[in-house]
Order: sequence, then C-alpha cells, then structure tokens
Amino acid sequence: MPRPMPVAACLALGLAAAMGCAGEARHGQDAPAAVRFQAIICETRLAADRIPALDAARLAQAPDLARALEELGKTRILYSVDQSVALAGDQINISKREPVVTASRVMEGGRAVNTVQYQQVGAIFKVAGRPAGPGRLDVDLSIETASLTDSSARISDGTIAPTIRSAVMSHKGPVDLGKPAVLLSADAASKDADGNAVAHVCRVLLTAPLR
Repeated sequence: MPRPMPVAACLALGLAAAMGCAGEARHGQDAPAAVRFQAIICETRLAADRIPALDAARLAQAPDLARALEELGKTRILYSVDQSVALAGDQINISKREPVVTASRVMEGGRAVNTVQYQQVGAIFKVAGRPAGPGRLDVDLSIETASLTDSSARISDGTIAPTIRSAVMSHKGPVDLGKPAVLLSADAASKDADGNAVAHVCRVLLTAPLR
C-alpha cells in the first residue's frame, strides 16, 4: 500500500503547479497577438554599376527612404501600408487595374484607334511570427510586388508598351521590434527605356500593436 504524501509536500507541489500555471499565463499575456506593421516599397532606376551602392543597413536607418534612394537614381513610391497584423498569420493585398495600350491603328480620315487592356498590379504582404525574447520576434515575411514601368517596346508609331515588373522579397528569422529592416531586389540585366537597371526596395518596421 503506498505511503500517504506529507501535507507539506502536497502544498509545495500545489504551489509549484500554481506558480507554473501563473507563469505560463503571464508569458502568454506578455506575448503580443498582433503588431503594428509598416512597410514602404520603392522603385529605383539606377545605372547597373551603382547596384552595389544599395546598402540595406544604411537605407534602413535613413530618415527618408525615398530621398536616400533618389541619390542613386530616379525613385518613386509604389505602395505603402500601416496597419495591425496578427502574428498567427496575416495577409495584406493592395491591387489596382492599370489601362495599357496594346495596339493602335489609324482609321480613315486619320483618326487613331487604340486597343486597351487592363493589367493587374499591386503588392501582397504575408506576415507571421512568434515571440523570440524581449523586444524580438521570429518572423516569416514574404512580399510580392508588380508594377508598370516604361520600356522601349514600340507597338506602333507613337505607341510604346509598358513593361510589367515583378519582384519577390522575403525574410525568415529574427526581427527587433522598433528597428527598421530593408529587403532588396535588383537585376542589372533588367533595363528600362533609358538603359538603367530597376531595383525594388522595401523597408519594414514592426512595433507594438496599435491602441
């Protein structure tokens, strides 16, 4: 027959279990279920030999990302988001349909008639993460973007077709809350109408959830 456990031991085990549960509860309360997600995607056209100047660490700390990129080449802001995302997994979709002239012909009397199609462009942000220590998250981030840019592809006299450029950028690993990070996608062989390379630059910032 098993010997009864002393009352003091029972109390000690009970307190330990209670403290353990409380500790787990506190840990769960401290771990955010959502964070504020800020991101900006820029397109920069620069000479191919200037691509090495795209320094992610320097761009992450720049007070104005677009202005810092302008020092390297013509820059425009494509997309920008600022909202809460669930760490269990969230997705942000930005899209629009851009009209594109795909053909042009001259009718009797000299009137030009254009054929127009609509192209879907935009960005998709996929975010998931979990706490990885004080002020730090383990993040799985994927960004897909597509945009229209000028090209030298001539359809007919006076009509030049744009180029649809796309990029996929991702990060999987630790991220410090409140510290910006920059993702880059650049291809020296991807030339615009002026012969410049086209780079996509995305800066993201994760902070405490919006109140």
